[in-house]
Amino acid sequence: MSRPIGRGGGATVPRIKGINHNLAVYGWDLRDALEYTAKILEKSIERPTDAFFKQIVQNANERAALRVLNTGEDSGRTLTVFAAAAQLGEEGTQESPGQGDGIETLIVLLGANNALPSMLSLRVCWSEDGYDDLRLKERFTVWNPVHFEAELELVVEEIKKIKARHVILGTVPHVTIAPVARGVGSKIRKGSRYYPYYTRPWIDTEHFDVGRDPRVTEQEARAIDSAIDQYNDAIAKAVENARKSGLDWYLFEVAGLLDRLAACRYIEDPQAQPPWWRRYELPPELKALSPEPDSRFFTSGPEGRTQGGLFSLDGVHPTTIG
Repeated sequence: MSRPIGRGGGATVPRIKGINHNLAVYGWDLRDALEYTAKILEKSIERPTDAFFKQIVQNANERAALRVLNTGEDSGRTLTVFAAAAQLGEEGTQESPGQGDGIETLIVLLGANNALPSMLSLRVCWSEDGYDDLRLKERFTVWNPVHFEAELELVVEEIKKIKARHVILGTVPHVTIAPVARGVGSKIRKGSRYYPYYTRPWIDTEHFDVGRDPRVTEQEARAIDSAIDQYNDAIAKAVENARKSGLDWYLFEVAGLLDRLAACRYIEDPQAQPPWWRRYELPPELKALSPEPDSRFFTSGPEGRTQGGLFSLDGVHPTTIG
């Protein structure tokens, strides 16, 4: 067991014997995955203050990440998630340590958190110098595509160090699809993808006050989505280059998948549907539910769910059926 960091039973992070096969950490962007280690995480945990009004778990992300990286296989506690995956790939079989085929399929889903904070905070702050510094980057909520591509190049180099037979890279979803932010009013014009403002999901059009309520404008949302398109071009290009080099890499089109599930953007507005768009057909078991699950914010009444179902109550992560 490592030393307690905070108070209560949850403050002690167990030291696991081996390396986790699931090395994902919620909320991490590209730089976090490149640089954070158990040693850095433990040092970054601040003493809890027990704020009277803000009654949420402090240092929650650091504590969650420690439960991923705090492994007994790392005596110096200096493994990043990529280094841990590389070590995992070298473990081999029990019969022939270091001689196995490595990781069968390595799935890398990173990049969403280089844009999603803009909608979580409803504050658009584009990356500048310091985007690649763990401390300085915290003030940015969306990455300039040039900065994203520079970070992605480093990620790709780390992936290539990992012994894996197959690699799957996922694209970054557009930030206005997840219902963490609600589009208020009517769309800016017929056939548009965008609403004039995006605000908290519990603030409806009738009660929205542009002078009081937090918001992201249509122009800002459009610019962020454009940046994400450039992120995805870079990710697709990385996969293409790897395949040309003989590596068995694949692209999982998360952005396109969620676009095909976008209720407000496309499903409820046929004029906004681009030529490539086709509605994603849910499995029969989900289509049989009433109402059919969709991408809107999860709401319920006396008889149960009234809309949503694909995204959980945080408006970002999928439900079990999602």
